[in-house]
Amino acid sequence: MAVAALNSFPSTHEAGDTLRVEVGYSDFPATLWTAELKIATTGTRPTSVTGTASGTKFIFLLTAQQSAVMTAGVHGYSVKVTETASGEIQTAETGIIRFLANLGASLTLTTAGTQLAAANAALTILLAQPNSNVSFNGQNFTKENQSALLDIISRLETKVASEQSTEDGYRGVSRSRMIRPRFV
Repeated sequence: MAVAALNSFPSTHEAGDTLRVEVGYSDFPATLWTAELKIATTGTRPTSVTGTASGTKFIFLLTAQQSAVMTAGVHGYSVKVTETASGEIQTAETGIIRFLANLGASLTLTTAGTQLAAANAALTILLAQPNSNVSFNGQNFTKENQSALLDIISRLETKVASEQSTEDGYRGVSRSRMIRPRFV
């Protein structure tokens, strides 16, 4: 069974999932216009999806393969329409979609996660070899000032936990002990 078509673009979407959206624009009916969806984030090449006419509406299908390569984060999108008779181009819609990390693929660490791993590796060396001198983030640490490295690790752990909590929030997961209300 095909993925049901949404009647508007979602605010969040999981990378690796199929996205089917059916939208109509009263000023740009599919009988007289063609449409193309472009999705991109800073520094990436846009993904293009050609709209298929369905009466006066357009159906956009972002395949699982196309969405799987979307990096986690906010992506801008625009729907450009072209009048078939004149070739004139207009922007019908713009917006943003937050792509959630594809849990079916290997996840990359955030910058804070990478820094935390490096800081923990430096601390491990320092603890294993008490007379050693380790470097992290341009600073040298010894047994005498390892508490400064522990402070850095603590701050990085807080940042990574905050990033994870934010990502969980977008997925609807609550890590608090509060009871979430559910409306039926």
